[in-house]
Amino acid sequence: MSKERLKSASSKKAGMLPPVLLESKKRLEEVRKIYGIAESVSYKNSMPSTSQDLPNFIERGRSVDETRGKRLISRGRLSSGYKYGRSSSRERVDDMQEELLKAKKVNTQLQLDNRILQTKLHKLSREAARREAHLQMLMTNRFQPAELNDTQMAMTFASIKQREIELEQTVEAQSVAIDELHNQLVGLSNGEITVDQIKAPSIDDSNHSQELVKNTKRKIELAKQYMEQNSKLKERLRQMKTELATLRRIKRHSHSESDANTIIPNGKLPNSSVLSEHYEEDELVEVIRRLKVEKETTERKFRKQIQNLVEKIEQTTGQLHHLRDENDHLREIIDQLQKDTENLRKVLENPNHVYKPVDIPKLDMSHIDSLDSAPTPYSNEFDDQEGVEYEIDDEVIATVLYETASSHIARSLVSNEAWENKEPIIAEQTELEVDSPERVDISN
Repeated sequence: MSKERLKSASSKKAGMLPPVLLESKKRLEEVRKIYGIAESVSYKNSMPSTSQDLPNFIERGRSVDETRGKRLISRGRLSSGYKYGRSSSRERVDDMQEELLKAKKVNTQLQLDNRILQTKLHKLSREAARREAHLQMLMTNRFQPAELNDTQMAMTFASIKQREIELEQTVEAQSVAIDELHNQLVGLSNGEITVDQIKAPSIDDSNHSQELVKNTKRKIELAKQYMEQNSKLKERLRQMKTELATLRRIKRHSHSESDANTIIPNGKLPNSSVLSEHYEEDELVEVIRRLKVEKETTERKFRKQIQNLVEKIEQTTGQLHHLRDENDHLREIIDQLQKDTENLRKVLENPNHVYKPVDIPKLDMSHIDSLDSAPTPYSNEFDDQEGVEYEIDDEVIATVLYETASSHIARSLVSNEAWENKEPIIAEQTELEVDSPERVDISN
């Protein structure tokens, strides 16, 4: 009966969708209306995407047969548990996206502030270093000893130094604040810190930095004024020195007006006001005189030491030159000996080498009367004046023996050939030098 009723109901409503499909379609339209009314976000892919599963599911339900479609629709109805509006998870995701967008904006603003503070910090540090170097140069190079003892100038320098210390402290505080901002940025990127926990930079800090910049500019102008004042004081001191010199000349030649007229132009003395000013400079003159005396005493004290050092330096330089010459001479001798040893080694290693004959002078026996007059090896005639015997190298003795033996053998061979052939011997100019180049007639 139930089947028949269903068939009759379906036949009556031919051409209409089943109630489940109509209900799902209405839900889809309501969902689209709800998401269309929701607030739009300015960044990409911020709108929640509508699911395409339900329309596809409806299209599939139209294509299948009625029984299978009803079964699928019933299953989907039981399993989906669909509700109107956005789910709590989707709302949470949207809130997190909005919070992330706010955090990104705060992060960019903090980065810009960080860059601005870093540039200001670099400028202040460079300016402080430049001013420090300038003040040191002024204190060391451009001031006379008398000017350095000025209390007012010392007080001004002390105040400037104190102000620079305060500026350095502020710079350190700003660097600490920058480090804190960097740590906060790292915490945001890691998710350890939320946006609500970050404090925005206060207006007082920016005003304080502007005041610091103004104060530094003011101090720079003050330093320039001090420089101008110092230059004027130097010029005034130079004039006072010249006037002091003229006063000394006047005092030295006060006994004669002619000398004073020659020294002072136009024969006019300075005014009483100038003289009163110069009378106040007696102490300065006394200090200068004392300094000159101390300088002379120190020069006298160390003059002998300096002369001794100069003499020692000259002696050492002379010894160095002498030693250098001796070293050069010894080096030349060593090089020559090395060359000789190398040549001798080559000669000894070469078996085909032809030894040149040694020039042995002729023996002059005219002054020898008897054998007793000939010196013996044990007599003192071979000794030199200092009592040291002459020493002959073994190589020299060997070469002399070799030459004498070779010449003796050659002469014996020549004489034997001459006796056998009964021919006169002609002394030819060979490598061996003969004592007399005359012909010898052996036949007679």
